[in-house]
Amino acid sequence: MSEPLTKVDSAVQGLSSSPPKEKGHRRTSSSAAGVMNINDLGRKINSSPMTVDDPSILKIHLTKPPVKKIDLHFPLGMEVTARNLKGVTIKDAMDAIYKAYKKRADDELDNPYLAGFEWDKEESWTRLVVHLQKQPSASGVGGGKKKKSKKEEESSAIDGALPIGQNSPQRPAHGLYAEKLSGTSFTAPRHSNQQTWLYRKLPSCSHPAYQPCGGDDDEAKRMHYLPNQLRWDPFDHDEARHLDFVAGLKRVGGAGDPALKQGFGLFVYAAGRSMDRRDAFYSADGDLLVVAQEGPLDIRTELGWLLVRPMEVCVLPRGVRYRVKLVDGMPVRGYALELYQGHFALPELGPIGSNGLANARDFQAPVASFDDDDDDDFNHDDDDDDDDDGYGDGFESDPESPALNSYAITVKFNHTLFTTRQPNSPFDVVAWQGNYYPYKYDLGRFNTMGTVSFDHPDPSIFTVLTAHPHPSPGTARTPSDRPGTTATP
Repeated sequence: MSEPLTKVDSAVQGLSSSPPKEKGHRRTSSSAAGVMNINDLGRKINSSPMTVDDPSILKIHLTKPPVKKIDLHFPLGMEVTARNLKGVTIKDAMDAIYKAYKKRADDELDNPYLAGFEWDKEESWTRLVVHLQKQPSASGVGGGKKKKSKKEEESSAIDGALPIGQNSPQRPAHGLYAEKLSGTSFTAPRHSNQQTWLYRKLPSCSHPAYQPCGGDDDEAKRMHYLPNQLRWDPFDHDEARHLDFVAGLKRVGGAGDPALKQGFGLFVYAAGRSMDRRDAFYSADGDLLVVAQEGPLDIRTELGWLLVRPMEVCVLPRGVRYRVKLVDGMPVRGYALELYQGHFALPELGPIGSNGLANARDFQAPVASFDDDDDDDFNHDDDDDDDDDGYGDGFESDPESPALNSYAITVKFNHTLFTTRQPNSPFDVVAWQGNYYPYKYDLGRFNTMGTVSFDHPDPSIFTVLTAHPHPSPGTARTPSDRPGTTATP
């Protein structure tokens, strides 16, 4: 049991039984002799194991070889038993611990976090000692994600890459370039100002001029305003199996105009293949809120990875480049809302009080992770079509073309797609700090409010995120301020 489990930047790869090949920008778990290091899960002993970021981790056998029954002994003398006729797994052990502690509040536990298991040599190797700790592992909580709060966040993939006491030193460490990504104007009020400093290997502007590559159909830009209630059938997976996320993102409604920075767009997406590992996309029109309905999305952003599963939502801010991979080739389908004006924010709680609905502590941001040009993070072994070369629409696969050694960057600007190529990876941010970054939220953590007496409250009690500002305080931004329209997802 001394072989450590390891954590990698992408939660899709989960935890493995042996450390990956060491790379300077990978984050690995600490190891301790005789202890199985699952402390990277950051699990509280009074929380359900089903809330882990990657449920496949729970299927790993707790011991090698597997055993059908094992006792788990706590330092203070308490003991629980985990059983499974097919072999006790991590889930079986965590379930047994959870059943023993689920009625205990956090403040009742001196050491609430699970640190790992160790064979009890005094009992002839027939039981495991459970190790606990006061704080979660420093290497990460929740599968390589960080909690989002109102204060600024920061993350670094290499020690010393993040400047101390300043934002733009004359010579950043490791030969990096400092860039500022602004989500608001520089002079926006302090409480609403959103910006993040990025420290990357090469400037993001080091590429040729963008050229139009589609999506500029005037008919597609024009909205048809109808007084009828409209519904759409789900997009067919068969029709979308050759499409990646960008090609499968279709606008079906909305209001306003991104050129005027007013309104929003409603999208439905369906995809059957991953974006190529040398493709990246971003929108200059607005922040994109993605609601995963079927199939998980493994999204690599400039600031790090986000694994978005069904029953989770994520927000990809305007100007942040990203690339979407399908997990195990599983087709995906879902919804998206692009906000042309302002940014998504938590709603005011009013009489609800200080807690309720979506809590800020449950939003998660990515950990810094940069891409080596020879890093093969994205492959297409999961593609079903042998003729599929892995490249998105508009880029033909030509073995003799030098373009195959470059990266294609596509931007959506006023509903028109533009593209350029650059020799270096866009995912070269080694460290970042600020309050403008992509994030995700598990809808299972939403604290629903309702009536206990009579009648039915308005649907606004289910608001996760809303759009500000609006001339009337507490009101979500709408494109026309007509009754019955709303920008609240």
